[in-house]
Amino acid sequence: SSSCGGDGGGGGDGVCSPAVGLWGVDTAKRAVKAAAKRQPSARFAVASPHALPFSDGCFDLVLSAFAPAPWDEMCRVLRPGGAVVVARGGPRHLRELRALAGAPVYSEPKQVSAGQGEKYTRLELQRRYRGDALE
Repeated sequence: SSSCGGDGGGGGDGVCSPAVGLWGVDTAKRAVKAAAKRQPSARFAVASPHALPFSDGCFDLVLSAFAPAPWDEMCRVLRPGGAVVVARGGPRHLRELRALAGAPVYSEPKQVSAGQGEKYTRLELQRRYRGDALE
């Protein structure tokens, strides 16, 4: 499998590099520095998830955990046949921490949108990459 590296320009300025197996991206420079210390074999970039600094179609897997997940951009850097995984907090996510901090604790989760994910279906992604339908 190949991964991508970029020059930080965003929007597809990057170059694929099979030598790097894992990339991490965050908008916070401190988070990127901390992650790089914990995972020295990976590469990291300070970048927006809305303008990833990678070439089109170079990741086997794109993961967004508790962060914005712009579907069009994630699909842009995903190779045909790859997978997108988005992790979102449930109704009780961080409930205890919010209570300790004196922040409002909701009994029902806030309604959030996964960006433009609603306009994509499994069949549309299949057609985009292979031109046929899933069975």
